[in-house]
Amino acid sequence: MLTVIRSSSSGTLVLVPDTMEAIQAEPVANGQQPTTSTDDVSKVLYLSKGKPPSQASRKNLFLKNAGILRSSTRAETSVEMTLWGQLASEQESATALVELADELKRKIEESEREFEEFKKWQQEEYNRLCEQVMRLSSPSN
Repeated sequence: MLTVIRSSSSGTLVLVPDTMEAIQAEPVANGQQPTTSTDDVSKVLYLSKGKPPSQASRKNLFLKNAGILRSSTRAETSVEMTLWGQLASEQESATALVELADELKRKIEESEREFEEFKKWQQEEYNRLCEQVMRLSSPSN
């Protein structure tokens, strides 16, 4: 389906497709790459505002805000770079803490096993000593 809209720059009427299917069905000119789905969605969203598409304005604010489209013309600000750096260092710290927790857990399990072995040995030793005391304290035949 096509829609007629008035160009804001020249005031002339422009005939444009207004559905994804119509935009995706447009033939690709020789030597040009087919448009991506993101570009097609951006075009439909822009056209739904009643404005003709242009190369610069096709990158819709909605797609940028949704994180689908990232502006390639804008360099990351120092604040963003600082935040990305902080995020990376926090992720490294979190990984190190998880590794440390795993190591401590293994040491605790090993200590618990050793303690159980010690308790078993201690009980056996106690039983032997009790037997010796019983033998020594019993009247000899």
